[in-house]
Amino acid sequence: EDGGFIFSGFNHSLQAAWQVRTDSEGELCSYVGCDSTILTTVNEIPTFSDKSTDTFSLSPVPADKVLHVRPLRQEHPMPEEGLRILLFDANGREVLDHGLNARQETTVPVGHLVAGPYAYHIIGGLSGIIQKGWVAKR
Repeated sequence: EDGGFIFSGFNHSLQAAWQVRTDSEGELCSYVGCDSTILTTVNEIPTFSDKSTDTFSLSPVPADKVLHVRPLRQEHPMPEEGLRILLFDANGREVLDHGLNARQETTVPVGHLVAGPYAYHIIGGLSGIIQKGWVAKR
């Protein structure tokens, strides 16, 4: 079977990504059904967070086996329940969902993840996204 090639890129100034699939001879798929899939949903690619307003510190980056998530500001009201970190791979798929503690450091296991960049969202109950950015797995 012809696995072909996948080319992708990312425009940092526009925060936009692209992806193109070809067959092994470099020919593009020109119609639906020629061994291709139409993307029907788009996942948001988060922008880099403004470090001056961060509520959590993530270290080490790149991470190897664990990622430490530590709250920085106790003065901000933060949900006590439902606080979580979500990691997304380069295709926008959620690959990790781990609970966090609003008052002390949480150790998040990441040893099972493939090396590379991951977008993260820290969410809190009904508060939505509290912080977002990028981390890397070594």
